[in-house]
Amino acid sequence: MALSMVKSDLCVFLFGLVGDSLDTTLTFPPVFLSFPTTGAEVPFVFGLPAEVTTNAERSLSAAMGCYWTSFATTGSPNSGDCVSQLHLPQWPMLDDSGDVLQFQGTDVGAPVKIVKGLKNKACSTFAKHYNK
Repeated sequence: MALSMVKSDLCVFLFGLVGDSLDTTLTFPPVFLSFPTTGAEVPFVFGLPAEVTTNAERSLSAAMGCYWTSFATTGSPNSGDCVSQLHLPQWPMLDDSGDVLQFQGTDVGAPVKIVKGLKNKACSTFAKHYNK
C-alpha cells in the first residue's frame, strides 16, 4: 500500500523500530513481545521523562523528535537543523529500493541507521498478488 501511495506522487517515509525498551511503555499495558507494538514510538517522539530513562533512549528520543518535528513543520524529516546537529542520516523516501530508516532503542551503536532493502523479498511476493 505504501508503494502505491508513492506511485501517486505522495512522499512516504517508512521506519522500523528495534530494541528491548520499545516493546512496552508506561502509556500502554505491559505486553511482552519480541517486537515493538504500534504506538511504541510516541513516548520517544515527545521525550517523556518517565519513559525515556537511559542514555540510549535519550539519543533515540532526540533523533525521533528531530525527524518528527522537521516533518511536521516542512513536510520533510530531513530539513531541520537538528538533523545535521545530531549527525543523523538522511531519511530515505520510500521507493522500489526498500531502504528504510531504523530506530534502535539499544545501548549498542547509533540510535538511527539506514537499512537497505528491508523486507524486499516479502514485499515483492505480496506485491505480485496485490497488483493483480
